[in-house]
Amino acid sequence: MATKSSKPKPKSAAKKKESKPKAKSQPVEEKQVEVQKEAAPVMGYLPDDTPPVGAMLSLGFQQFLTMFPATVLVAILTRFDVGITLLASGLGTIIALLVSKRKIPMYYGSSFSYIAVIQTAMTLYASDCYSAAYASAPYCPEGVRIVQVGIVLTAVFEILIGLLIMRIGKAALDKVLPPIVTGSMAMVIGVALANAALGNAGNWAAPEVATQTWTVAFITLIATILFSVYLQGKGLIGMLPILLGAVVGYLVSIPFGLISFENVASAGWFELPKFTFPAFNNPDAWGMALSVALIFIATVPESTAHLYQMSLYIDELATELGRKPFNIKELIGLNLVADGADDL
Repeated sequence: MATKSSKPKPKSAAKKKESKPKAKSQPVEEKQVEVQKEAAPVMGYLPDDTPPVGAMLSLGFQQFLTMFPATVLVAILTRFDVGITLLASGLGTIIALLVSKRKIPMYYGSSFSYIAVIQTAMTLYASDCYSAAYASAPYCPEGVRIVQVGIVLTAVFEILIGLLIMRIGKAALDKVLPPIVTGSMAMVIGVALANAALGNAGNWAAPEVATQTWTVAFITLIATILFSVYLQGKGLIGMLPILLGAVVGYLVSIPFGLISFENVASAGWFELPKFTFPAFNNPDAWGMALSVALIFIATVPESTAHLYQMSLYIDELATELGRKPFNIKELIGLNLVADGADDL
């Protein structure tokens, strides 16, 4: 009896063992299928990718819209020619891409860090630059030539620091500029740009149109946020929330009467940029050159913060695409050399 009664037990145990995995594995497989169905496709281009022509043009135009307001605002506030500022930033970006062999996909433009010291220098040595005579055409070649001496000196400092970092390595830089410092710099840059955005949104406008400009700015902001959220993962169009938001803002501006082509109609089709050369023979220029150049102490962590943040995004995208991380944060020395070359 003992032998007979003992035989069913292994069978029942075996059945239980066989049934347990089936009962548990079924829901897991169903959940995996559901996750695969709900997962949005990963969209994006890495530094060594070449997008199709249509995507390249649309993404490039979006980048242009992103950088244009800040770059032009700095030129106006510092009495530089807007045309030459845009030309220099464009050529500088191309040079930086060539120097880095397309490893650093960064736009090299104007820095807000230099505004205060440049305005002070122009007030001291070219006071007419901020007179009523330059209100309608804010370009002061005399002041620009003086400030350019300091900009050249800044470029030399940045290139030397970049070469030094390339020599000693990024680990040594991290001891001087740890992530807590560069991260804080990124926050400061964001706050400064937010202030500029508020100024562009409506603080410049006359009281009778201030309500209209703030309304258009708010609609543009909401549209951009909605495009960023609801078009994510929708292909190329999901990568263009800023461009689409700008289009919405432009269309909304028309019925408010905020769009005018009078100045465009009266302007020439083409105009050569107003080139100036540093006033090396001016003693006053050398007197303030060091004051301007020392701002590089602030721009080095600023540039480092930009590169670290971009490296974070690029490596995250590379991981999602199943590709090797680029670690462009290791190229901080090369980035500073490229930044200095852009200043020159």
